[in-house]
Amino acid sequence: MKDNATSLDRSAAAPAAPVLLLGGQENALSLTRSLGKAGISVSVASDASCVARPSKFCQAFYATPANTLPEQFWVELLLNTETSRIAPGTVILCGSDEAVGFVAENHAALAQRYRLEINPPALQLDMLDKQETIRHALAAGVPAPKYVPLDANTDIAAALDDIELPILVKPLQTHLFKRIFGTKMVLCHDRDTLQRSAEKAL
Repeated sequence: MKDNATSLDRSAAAPAAPVLLLGGQENALSLTRSLGKAGISVSVASDASCVARPSKFCQAFYATPANTLPEQFWVELLLNTETSRIAPGTVILCGSDEAVGFVAENHAALAQRYRLEINPPALQLDMLDKQETIRHALAAGVPAPKYVPLDANTDIAAALDDIELPILVKPLQTHLFKRIFGTKMVLCHDRDTLQRSAEKAL
């Protein structure tokens, strides 16, 4: 009787809400497979090269059009009531920094139609900012790498005196930097490379 009751309870359970994965590559494929095997309907919105696209568990794929920023496409896909193709109540999961930023910056509007991850938007934005991430780490007593902040007003030559080589030139917002330079950081083994990389980034 207990087994029968359990079976009846499971069959009567409401189906899981569909999931839309925003952005990502290998992580999007992993999530698509895992959720799909659990019987959850999964769709993906990412660039056309996303490796989750051909997965048999990917129920629908929304490719970012060429020469369009993903955030612009996601506005039309999710927030424009005339063009949106995503059912209200869908769970939105982030698979990239662009997605995290988009959801955090549009949290209030998205939350009216979809189910979002339980993360404070302001903290999500801080997570994307390397300076703020380090500040939070230090405030919590977590060791953080030594760094020298650079901005347009920094005397780079003078700042080099406080730097030990090799060192990474890293942006505050990696995903925005990568759009321009095609890389998330620059490894510098000598002062000349560091000077040029810092000046170029700034």
